[in-house]
Amino acid sequence: MARSVHPSVWPEKHVAKNGQVTWRIRAEINGRRLPDLESGIPKKELAVKECSRIRTELWAGKLDAVLPKGRHTVGDLCDRYLTEPRPDKKASSRDLDRYALRRLKKHFGEDALLDSLTPESMRDFEGKMQRQEGKDRRAAKEKKPLSDTSRGMYMFAIRAAVNRAREVYKWIRTDPFDEVQIPVSDSKGRLVHLDEFEKIRPWAQAVVRKGYSLWDVLDVARHQGLRSGAVCALDGRMVERKTKYLSLVQPRRLGINRDAALKDTVLYAPIHPAVWPLFARAPESGRIFAGWTRNGVSTELRKILTRLGIPRFRPHDMKHTFATTFLQQGGDIADLSDITGTSERTLKKVYSHLVRRVPVAEISRVDYRKAASGESPSPDSPPKSETASPSVRSRRRRSSS
Repeated sequence: MARSVHPSVWPEKHVAKNGQVTWRIRAEINGRRLPDLESGIPKKELAVKECSRIRTELWAGKLDAVLPKGRHTVGDLCDRYLTEPRPDKKASSRDLDRYALRRLKKHFGEDALLDSLTPESMRDFEGKMQRQEGKDRRAAKEKKPLSDTSRGMYMFAIRAAVNRAREVYKWIRTDPFDEVQIPVSDSKGRLVHLDEFEKIRPWAQAVVRKGYSLWDVLDVARHQGLRSGAVCALDGRMVERKTKYLSLVQPRRLGINRDAALKDTVLYAPIHPAVWPLFARAPESGRIFAGWTRNGVSTELRKILTRLGIPRFRPHDMKHTFATTFLQQGGDIADLSDITGTSERTLKKVYSHLVRRVPVAEISRVDYRKAASGESPSPDSPPKSETASPSVRSRRRRSSS
């Protein structure tokens, strides 16, 4: 508990129906009432002495020693979880926790005991949260409902707080999330099959904005392995018409040494022959697909998929399909990094099951005795020019700016 938190503790007189007078202790932290700490104290002097002890414990941050077990409330959980220092969490994560726990307090109430939370009540809370989110969006004239990903993030934040109350604070005896299945979406997406492309093709060609149809954007995304946002941001100055390459600028990223002047990296990606006619008629400068944005592509694609009854996929799944097909057909992870503008480290995490493994026999090429004696490599080993595949990485350079 931080020093800026001011507890207030005082004795309160209680008269029973039979006329017996006892004292109980009340406490507040920053204006929020805590549950009854002690009750049934026969004399006021003893109650005042107990108040002094409890006030000292609260100033020392020992809230666990003050509150009796089984009497901790939802408000206690939210206040403790949000006020304790969490340097490992980003600001966006703390905002998510604050939003999710505020919904928890609104549903159950601040004075609801944590031990009263059950799997049934948590499932009811999850359903009500989804319905309330739909009402909020409709009130804001947004027809998009709460997605499984967003609801799952809220429930994960609440589960983290409840687990901390159970394991660290020792405030809950049982886990109320035992039977609650939190929805989780697959971050890798899914592959888009060729027959699905053919079904949506005539419908996507009918949606035209400023000379380019939705199919043109999707076709570039699936042949170049770019995100829909990157396709919409393509500029005519990025197209090298003589060499048929795209110059993709990778912005600088702050590394460990933040004082180092990192420069933007320019990646040269070859243009697929299937989409070269689109780039051939592109303007010399300015956005090529000026009428399209990332949200516009997602909205129009979702309408077409709903109308045709095709299982939903995202525009980003075009890039996922391209990368999977590229690696399955013998492509190199370094070339894929230059074509898509994604770092090799990220690609290896997602597509580690598709990356080609180095043959075991290749490790035997290293022989320090032969190297020390100056022997030439064995005749059965092919020269380097035959084993090394042409890589787009050879065309990588750093800009002078």
